[in-house]
Amino acid sequence: MPAALRSEWKGLKEYGEMVKRLPEELQKEAKGILSEGGHVGLQHSSAVVPVKTGRLRGSLRLRQEFGLRTVLSADTPYARFVEFGTRRMRAQAYLRPGLQRAVDYIRQGWNKRIASTLRGMGWK
Repeated sequence: MPAALRSEWKGLKEYGEMVKRLPEELQKEAKGILSEGGHVGLQHSSAVVPVKTGRLRGSLRLRQEFGLRTVLSADTPYARFVEFGTRRMRAQAYLRPGLQRAVDYIRQGWNKRIASTLRGMGWK
């Protein structure tokens, strides 16, 4: 079974509705920040994943769903065992650190770039 981690928050549906009501320029910026954050997470996971054969690293995927959700996954049968460990093997997290890196990037991007875009649109 592939390992996939999702970061969801309460109010995601409301967030999606809010983004749809934003001016088009802000919608593009919000979706761009989410996409870039996903790529940052994927790059970090690729950098920290344990490598024996390269199969696990090669299976890392990033998928956008409806422009408002990004899924980072690894598509090997043993991906979850590496991520979470077993009774006989310690966990070697690679998806969770990538996900955290993505969340941090998105949070910072939202605070800086959306505010900047709003100022560029005449908001103070």
